Amino acid sequence: MAEKAKRLTPTPETLRELFLKSGNLCAFPGCSELMMNAEGEFVGQLCHIEAAEEGGERFNPKMTNEETRAAANLMLMCYPHHVKTNDVTAHTVERLQKFKADHERRFSDPQYAMLEKLNDWTTVDQPTVVQNLRRMCRSAGLERF
Repeated sequence: MAEKAKRLTPTPETLRELFLKSGNLCAFPGCSELMMNAEGEFVGQLCHIEAAEEGGERFNPKMTNEETRAAANLMLMCYPHHVKTNDVTAHTVERLQKFKADHERRFSDPQYAMLEKLNDWTTVDQPTVVQNLRRMCRSAGLERF
């Protein structure tokens, strides 16, 4: 007999894992909303990829209550993106799993963290146009011009 679906509180270990892998940011691609504010208050939302209870978004009756509260099925998001993912047609289980994997990879894999810190400084400076050909030639050591 299958167990009755009910929402269980995530374990402290699960919450710790989620926070460590979140980088304190919403998991929705491109979002930079913090999950914890400067005062240490949790301002994000704990979101299920597959709902914990019947009638919830993407509910999977084959999942156990322990599976629905496991880190693999949870992600942290800001309120607006949590609401946005309630559109189950646009935000399938597979899509949310990809969001989660991509987001956590940014903070779990040192390679990605290092790459994010690299800047292409060539895009910052605008080249200057030569205003005086004589001055340019002098600076290049071509005095006779």
